[in-house]
Amino acid sequence: MDWKKHKAIDRIIFGKEYPEVHKWIDEFFPKYQDWEHWKERHHLAAIEEKYPDQTSEEFLSAILHVICDWVAHEREFELPKDKEETLEILSYYNLLTRSEDDES
Repeated sequence: MDWKKHKAIDRIIFGKEYPEVHKWIDEFFPKYQDWEHWKERHHLAAIEEKYPDQTSEEFLSAILHVICDWVAHEREFELPKDKEETLEILSYYNLLTRSEDDES
């Protein structure tokens, strides 16, 4: 899902956009491409670490970003709890293009 759609969801839900949230979540896209970048921040543990106040709009925007990406791309509702679970799900859908050992 592209940032334009994520920001539109922000406007509908919160009345304003949170582009810095979406930039942070997808920051690893240029390094990993496609689905690989999801393992870094498309899960609850990363979002909780970045936005510890779970009542903040930034935290909620990040959660919506991840859920919307999973629904848009896999037609599944997913909110992985951490990197390991994210890797398991991506592996299940055969979306990983390189091994975990190739991350350097």
